[in-house]
Amino acid sequence: MNLFENLPIKRKLMLIGLITNGVAVVILSLALGVGEWASYRSRAITTLAVHAGVIADNAAPALMFSDEKTAHEVLARLGTETTIVYALLQGKNGGITTKFQAHGQRRPPPALPAANEYLFFADQLIYAKNVVHSGETVGILYLQSDLSSIYWELLKKLSLIAAAMTVSLAFALYLFVRFQKAITAPIQNLVTTMTLVTQKNDYSTRAPVQGGDEFGVLAQGFNTMLDAIEERGATLADYQAGLEEAVRQRTEELKQLNESLERRVQEEVAKNREKDHLLIQQSRLAAIGEMIGNIAHQWRQPINALTLLLANIKDAYEFNELDKDYLDKSVNTGQTIIQRMSTTIDDFRNFFRPNKEKVRFSVNEAVADALNILEAAFKNGNIAVSMKEVEDVMAYGFRNEFSQVLLNLLTNAKEAIQQKRLVDGSIRIAISGKTGQAVVVIEDNAGGILPDILPRIFDPYFTTKEKGTGIGLYMSKMIIEHSMNGSIEAFNIEGGTQFVVAVPVEETSGN
Repeated sequence: MNLFENLPIKRKLMLIGLITNGVAVVILSLALGVGEWASYRSRAITTLAVHAGVIADNAAPALMFSDEKTAHEVLARLGTETTIVYALLQGKNGGITTKFQAHGQRRPPPALPAANEYLFFADQLIYAKNVVHSGETVGILYLQSDLSSIYWELLKKLSLIAAAMTVSLAFALYLFVRFQKAITAPIQNLVTTMTLVTQKNDYSTRAPVQGGDEFGVLAQGFNTMLDAIEERGATLADYQAGLEEAVRQRTEELKQLNESLERRVQEEVAKNREKDHLLIQQSRLAAIGEMIGNIAHQWRQPINALTLLLANIKDAYEFNELDKDYLDKSVNTGQTIIQRMSTTIDDFRNFFRPNKEKVRFSVNEAVADALNILEAAFKNGNIAVSMKEVEDVMAYGFRNEFSQVLLNLLTNAKEAIQQKRLVDGSIRIAISGKTGQAVVVIEDNAGGILPDILPRIFDPYFTTKEKGTGIGLYMSKMIIEHSMNGSIEAFNIEGGTQFVVAVPVEETSGN
């Protein structure tokens, strides 16, 4: 079918007619030829069988009495039959054998068929006939017939069939060429009209309508479509003129709008930056407030100790027990307590100082630093902290920032437990090393996070706290994933929430 794709429809119709008629004529001619061939073969077999029956009846007495002379005379009569070229008469059980061979016949049969059977080879036919006398088989007769004349006659008939086929095919093609114009002429008119429309944009052209058949309906529909297109073209031209004017006006309006848009954008950007600065400042203030609260937790016990020490000094003075040794001992104790409070300030200041470059650091120590900051707060909130760790787990990145992330997660867990007012609050921490990563898992028993909120907890400015800024977990995610090429995830577990923090143990290509 692909051979017809690029051919004109006129040639397609001619080829289709030629092929279909040709196939029909060839099939008919082959059927006639095969029928003639089978008829001639059947006729040759019948004729030879009749001759064999007559000769077998005449030769039966000769074979019965072993009369070779009579048998030879019977076969000699075959000389008058021009089609029989060879005969063989054999008696039963080694009796007489008599042959007949036509003059010029030099091709004896290559094989002999069984009794009452026939065999074709080349242009020859051999038939075997049992010789029967008084119901008893006394021998067998073989007759060979030359079919050359029959084949020649058959060839002439087949030639006539082929000639008739050729003439019929030529006549059919002639009629098809004459009649196909009734189909191709309307189509050609439509193609010509379409070419004028598409190439020259001449929508005033119309296709001639010939007759009321399908092609006439198609031409009428094509003309109707051209009428509609021409009418719409005129309408479109009017609309285009109005559209150009509208576009010109809108362009002028957009030009004026664009002149003020840049100023508005700059104003909005400035406002957003101011909001971001306020949020960051608020976050910093919240972090400072959290730090001061933790310092207050750390100082509560030393301040109580100082208060008790001063009260003891006063009591010793009132009871005349204040001597130089007691005073020196009390002063040394007070200085030790004050030094410890000063060390707490330095620890907090170093903890919140940002790192300038990435280094290898101990994850165990980073976790210990975060727990040290929150130790007093956990004791004050009656929160039990358990640790499961593998020693010497190392990581690569910003040590203080990593500790601040842990501090943020631990603080969130503490606040969640306090919000639920649990009397048996607990936080579990696990430190482990996997292939190429250091992993810290923090779990609490505060009941978990609502499923619809869980996917959003790392979004910027999203918070569920009454006075929260919504950037704590967002900044934690930025530090772990963007600054340290790690990952941080949150899951709801049975009875609480689990945070999993993983960072690389060595410098990676993303670092």
